[in-house]
Amino acid sequence: MILFKDFAVAGLIVSLSTSLNFLFIPSSQAVVTFTGEEVGNDVVFTWTGQINLTGLGSPTSANFSNGIILVRPTGINGYGFGKGSVGGDRYEGAIINAPDFALPGAPFQTDGDSGSGDDMGIFSDPGFPIDNAIYLPEGYLSNAPISGSGTFLNNTFLGLGIDASQSYTFSLSNGDEIILQFQPVPEPLTLLGASAAIAFGATFKRKTKA
Repeated sequence: MILFKDFAVAGLIVSLSTSLNFLFIPSSQAVVTFTGEEVGNDVVFTWTGQINLTGLGSPTSANFSNGIILVRPTGINGYGFGKGSVGGDRYEGAIINAPDFALPGAPFQTDGDSGSGDDMGIFSDPGFPIDNAIYLPEGYLSNAPISGSGTFLNNTFLGLGIDASQSYTFSLSNGDEIILQFQPVPEPLTLLGASAAIAFGATFKRKTKA
């Protein structure tokens, strides 16, 4: 005789098996996220993540940016952003989708004032797909962690020619993604409101003590 509890146990086993299989499904997608933020009078970019090299071919030697971050939002010779170094690894043809992030009238290129951490950059030229490349540290190993930062002193997103009103996803041929996103710039009224709230709090505290 098959009892109800037998069905319950069987159902539990199936449920656990399905859950475990779901947990151990391998995922080959890797992501690097660039985050831009206006900090005081400067623009600071940070990046973190990893890249899966499977399917990207063999690298060539790079000569991108010489260790300092740059932004090239538009130009007849393509566009890009990030940090690279002479001798770093360049994977040509790795990018299959490169959205335009430039504002009308953007400057051709702006070199940053500093860069630290791991090299990570992209360069896209719609006229020459082979140049749709990513730049990585020399000898980079697949799925190794990547992190770094770069600063543009006395600049803004507008000054760099970047449309920071949205995020952008650059798709690689192996399914990986490089995401360019921005922290929202506080509106003047927001800043004024915050200052007023702080001032009110300080006044209220003094009156309470009195």
